[in-house]
Amino acid sequence: MLSNSKSIVQNSQRFLQVPISPKQDGFINSSPLAALVCSLDGGTFPPSLSIGSSAQSLLHNEGQMGSNYPLHLQNELFFSEVLGEGNSQAPIYFDWVKRSLQLIDRATKTNGCLPFQSIHAVGNAMQFLDAKVVGNMIGQPPDVLHKYFGCDHRHPYRKITLCRTQISVELENTIANFLFEKFLVVYSYIDSHGKRCSTTTPIHSHPFNHEVTYFLSGGPQAEIIEEEFAITDDQELPLLSNDGLFNPKIRRSLEKGALQNIRVHSINSYRRPFHFQPLILQNFESDPKLAKTELILLTDGFFRPHRVTVIDDPDSSSETLYYAINNYWSPTGRVFLYNEDSTTTWNCRDWQHE
Repeated sequence: MLSNSKSIVQNSQRFLQVPISPKQDGFINSSPLAALVCSLDGGTFPPSLSIGSSAQSLLHNEGQMGSNYPLHLQNELFFSEVLGEGNSQAPIYFDWVKRSLQLIDRATKTNGCLPFQSIHAVGNAMQFLDAKVVGNMIGQPPDVLHKYFGCDHRHPYRKITLCRTQISVELENTIANFLFEKFLVVYSYIDSHGKRCSTTTPIHSHPFNHEVTYFLSGGPQAEIIEEEFAITDDQELPLLSNDGLFNPKIRRSLEKGALQNIRVHSINSYRRPFHFQPLILQNFESDPKLAKTELILLTDGFFRPHRVTVIDDPDSSSETLYYAINNYWSPTGRVFLYNEDSTTTWNCRDWQHE
């Protein structure tokens, strides 16, 4: 299904010929991440060589409709931050991304569309691939990408784009353009004294996701606490009714482009102990109710409302290094963050990542 893109990338450098530059040890918050448009045949080139300035703003930002995204898997093109010169493990990441995108391609029909009903199975297969790849990283010193960190306590984790592209998804009565986004999430940040700290995330929800989590370091008493939340309107009516209908008040708010008068309510808490193997996360019980062809254009961005807290082992000198690989499937790219008082929300695109 993937078309030949050599004419598109004919002026690009060949991926495997890019020289590797050594980088300093320790946690970093700048280069070697490099914004690149990439091809599955191995070509990489800066976005400025291939795409207009107005389209470049879409490459990083969440909150952009899939239909507006300038790259498409059918053209073999995707965006990445991890295949630049500074990443000595770039060939491993390229192979990982390529195999992930090939899973999508194998499930795509002859009309060039991925059936929406196939996404969960493809996502599960991707989780097994992710677990295999990160399993080889466990027990090894963190590579340069795993040494990044969040900016501060307000932005306490770093989200690194392994790949981002557009796919055509066949819904019940229409075809919609979705974003497929694969992220490495680093659950660490640097405080005002320059000390690396473990993360407590804001309460947030996001697109339909297939996730694998793992530790690279930590003491035996380290653990993860994940809180699950339910979304209601300001009258505490649920996001979906018992009949599966979308809340009309929240729908009107979405149509206005400003989500207001939303509440989130804690309903469960899960503790996960320190482990030295990748963990494939299961979706919350609410996710299958949201992942329906007739609802996904509305419910996208509301999957898995949760807050994650990384707990250090107080008796260990080993740093708690915790990570996740996220695979987002999204017609809108929406990620919502919720205030502590649960009364207002804002979109992650307004939450600066630098």
